[in-house]
Amino acid sequence: MRQRSDTAFRFVSENFMLFDDIHDLDIPKNNDVWILLLQCERGRFDAELNGKHFLIRKNDLLFCTPQTIVNHSRMSPDFKGRIIGMSERLNKEIFPNSAKIWRQAFLLRQRGRISLSEEFIEDMQTDWDYLKCRIVEQDNNYYMDMMRCLIQALIYRISDRLDALIGSIDTPDCMHSKEYLSRQFFDLLASTSPKQRSVTWYADRLCKTPKYLSAVIKQTSGRTASEWIHETVAAEIADRLKNSPKSIKEICDELDFPNLSFFGRYVREHLGVSPTEYRRQKRSAPANR
Repeated sequence: MRQRSDTAFRFVSENFMLFDDIHDLDIPKNNDVWILLLQCERGRFDAELNGKHFLIRKNDLLFCTPQTIVNHSRMSPDFKGRIIGMSERLNKEIFPNSAKIWRQAFLLRQRGRISLSEEFIEDMQTDWDYLKCRIVEQDNNYYMDMMRCLIQALIYRISDRLDALIGSIDTPDCMHSKEYLSRQFFDLLASTSPKQRSVTWYADRLCKTPKYLSAVIKQTSGRTASEWIHETVAAEIADRLKNSPKSIKEICDELDFPNLSFFGRYVREHLGVSPTEYRRQKRSAPANR
């Protein structure tokens, strides 16, 4: 077994992790789950993920969600890969429109790997080096806000590049029917505004029964359609309550809730407190570290 590196950069906190060398990977033993992005720099990485065999080579990108089950893996002696990770809880906070990001993550997971160009890798290296410099500044009074912005910027830059790359390979002819239906669902969820909260609404537009759509989404993503819908709606509500200058009544109307009472119950169910209390907590709390 390869020994841990003494010189490679590694950083782990409650919400973030960065490892220059995957051999140093040490996921915190807490109650949260993690989203990991692995980039292979050299060598080979054989892995069976969710029952499928994948071979990862230089400049390949692998996205691991909390639903990814690693059955077994084997690295070549010269393998080197770096990892960036964030807790799923943080992901929900900083990506209120997470269904759009998930659409790419879903396709990456289904295909196992995406091969990146040298130009793409050079851009990632610049972002990676800057992130390493900033992530250790935990004494900064605005540390969490700063890291949210940097993580958002990095993921959105990667997503922008992947849009064109994935768009050229994810046509219906080369996707299984269930994968394609899942892609359609996540695209619809990401593009719909205001977000509709009924599985039936999405199923009708995809010409499927609600039961079949829910079963397919559960099978391909590990979570039900309803869970994805409510998570996305709750994240959008949380973002607006924290950042929008509009009143709670205006936000309620914009998100197509029938009345303030129903909106209040929905927020309590999914965010744990009333809209007023959530807004107060987020706007009065100091930057967390």
